[in-house]
Amino acid sequence: NLAKAFTKILPKNPDWRVEFIGSSKHGNFSITTFEKEVIQSLDPIKSQVDWHGQLPHSKVCDLYSCSSIVVAPSICNEAFCLVALEAMTHKCAFVGSGTGGMSEVMGDFALYIDPHSPDSIENAVEQLILDGTLRDQISSDGQSYVTNMFDLDSQKEKLSEIRRSIMNK
Repeated sequence: NLAKAFTKILPKNPDWRVEFIGSSKHGNFSITTFEKEVIQSLDPIKSQVDWHGQLPHSKVCDLYSCSSIVVAPSICNEAFCLVALEAMTHKCAFVGSGTGGMSEVMGDFALYIDPHSPDSIENAVEQLILDGTLRDQISSDGQSYVTNMFDLDSQKEKLSEIRRSIMNK
């Protein structure tokens, strides 16, 4: 669905590119049949697409640093969404499904999409591409939110509060 959305978005926005990162199997550096089909579906916009597959964490962070928007249309009920945290820390406007713990990381500082709907993905991404003010606002607010919400001192204080409440019972 992500690929379908971008085959509609990118022809209308020729100055934009998309970088696909990750693989369908963790630790698998060979391209699966599914991934081959996705890559083939991107053929009409191949000049605007880079397919990276699985990358070392440092390379992913390098790509976050030069990205404006990160999209994660996860269909899994993730316990915690490190992709959202890292992207928002790097001041990327984040678009995600909000499944599982992803919504805790996204808060009110990202755009929520239906991961099963290419139109939902397309609408959210295109909104951010076309509205630089909104993109900048979501990027800045998201970075501030995750920096304050998930910093080490804040987490230590929350853990201390939990310990105190348990000890006082």
